[in-house]
Amino acid sequence: MTRDWLVDDDRADRARERLLGEAAAMIRQNGVDRFDINELARRAHCSRATVYRHVGGKDAIIEAVLTISSATVTTAVAERIAGLSGRERGVVAIAAALREIRADTLTRQLLTSRRLQSAVPAAVASATIIGIAIELMGLESGDVVSAQWLIRGFLALALWPLPPDHEATAVRALVAGVIGEG
Repeated sequence: MTRDWLVDDDRADRARERLLGEAAAMIRQNGVDRFDINELARRAHCSRATVYRHVGGKDAIIEAVLTISSATVTTAVAERIAGLSGRERGVVAIAAALREIRADTLTRQLLTSRRLQSAVPAAVASATIIGIAIELMGLESGDVVSAQWLIRGFLALALWPLPPDHEATAVRALVAGVIGEG
C-alpha cells in the first residue's frame, strides 16, 4: 500500500521538503523565469492552496530553494577558508564562492534570470546574506556596510565574469578596498 505524503507523520515538514525539492528540480530544468506554482502543484499531486500553505508564494519558494542551495556553497567556502584570516581569507572566500556558484545549476539559473534585477536589492539587504558575508569574510560582527559592499562586488564578478587573471586581480582589489592592505 502506498502512503500519502500529505498524511504521514510530520506532515508539514514533509510537505515543505517535498514541495521545495520539486520546485528545485523545476528551476534546474526550466529556469527561474519559467517556474510556475500551478505546475508545482500538478507535479506534487496537490492543490495550489497546499503549496501556498506549506511553502508560500512564488517569491518565497524561489528564496527558500536558493537558501537551501546556498548552504552547499557556503559549506564548501567555509572549508576552503578554515584557518585563514584577513585579506587572504577574503580573497580565498570570494574566489571559492565564485567557483561554487558557477558550478551550481540553481544559482546559475538565478544569475541568468530576468528576476535578477529585482532580486539584487533584496540580496544586498538580506540579513541572511549579510551574515554569511560577515562570517565568511571574517569581518567584525555588525559591519553591514562592508558586507554589502563585498556582496555588490561579488555579484558584479558573478554576473560579468572576467578572464581568470583579471578576475583574480579584481578580487584582490575588492578585498583590499574593504579589508585593507594589511
